[in-house]
Amino acid sequence: MAEPPKPTPVDPGRPLDAEPPEKPGNTAKLPFGGGFGESLAGGHAPGSEAHDTSPSEVDLLRRSVAGDPFQVRAQVTRRLRERCFLLDPQAVAAQVLAILVVEHPEWTQDGDLQPDTPAVRRAVHACVDRVIDEFVSLEGAPVLVGLSRGGVLSQLAQGLKVGCAELKGACDGFNRLPAEVRRAFHALILQRRSLESACRRSAAAAEGWSSGALRGLQAVLGTARTADAGEPGAGATADSVGAMIR
Repeated sequence: MAEPPKPTPVDPGRPLDAEPPEKPGNTAKLPFGGGFGESLAGGHAPGSEAHDTSPSEVDLLRRSVAGDPFQVRAQVTRRLRERCFLLDPQAVAAQVLAILVVEHPEWTQDGDLQPDTPAVRRAVHACVDRVIDEFVSLEGAPVLVGLSRGGVLSQLAQGLKVGCAELKGACDGFNRLPAEVRRAFHALILQRRSLESACRRSAAAAEGWSSGALRGLQAVLGTARTADAGEPGAGATADSVGAMIR
């Protein structure tokens, strides 16, 4: 069996909305591809490399998916919300589980899972951020499973009246926006917070929140203005922005 790749170190003090590391030429690759992600998430990440899995790894992976003893799904959902990215949580969770099973065989003892330790929780947290960063750096981030199972991506596609192909491109573009724009879009559009509520959580002015949400919406729709054309109008309100996807 091929030697698994070394995990990328993750700074535990990293801000919640930290940007993913830049990768020149868009050549990022997830450590594992079709052997895990395709069977569990309905597809594999573009550019991902296959990994020859052993029967014991496959068995352990299926048991981990069934019971989620590492609480991967909850951590993925939380980190996507905190970092304000539009990614399919099912695909991210499947990739995280795949990596954990191969890179941490010591988490099993006599066939039983032993996940509940501080070291395991730290490793899961680091792996979740690592996979999110890798997916964001790829072209064609997966959204298909998220569309079929409801949730934010499904609601967004219905509200914008776009299909899976359009949503893939929209999410790719959105995920490369500055953190403050993504945060405004999530707060005012996806979470339907009021401007007053958003401003209480941040020192940013109301105009910054509303213009950020509008810019994020325009990026999702594929109509974001170029830098030469200027920024979206700062006078947009939360109601007018929210009405655009209702």
